[in-house]
Amino acid sequence: MVLVCYSIGFVLGTLFVQKVVSRVGHIRAFAVFATIAAVASLLYPMAISMVFWAILRVVSGFSMAGVLVVIESWFSSRGTNANRSTLFAVYQVVYLLAAVGGQLLINVGNPADFVRSL
Repeated sequence: MVLVCYSIGFVLGTLFVQKVVSRVGHIRAFAVFATIAAVASLLYPMAISMVFWAILRVVSGFSMAGVLVVIESWFSSRGTNANRSTLFAVYQVVYLLAAVGGQLLINVGNPADFVRSL
């Protein structure tokens, strides 16, 4: 159930992001969604609670949908017909390499080394 919360947040994000972009623009919308994603990822080790993690997964999905929609809509609006396909190809390669590379970092740190400073 916790894992499906990311998808719920992602769908909600895709429905909401257009309003944010039309109000504040691509740059500010990207900054807001990227900040929310970063804060959510930093909050995961703060508590081991299924409900807390489910909420964070919704927030993470929501913010990642926002980031991706903002990037892709910005590329579509700013790219020309001559360079749009190259722009999206490079974007997809970088995105997929980051997604795969991030999974390889799972064993770099020891979760037991996390110290709560609250």
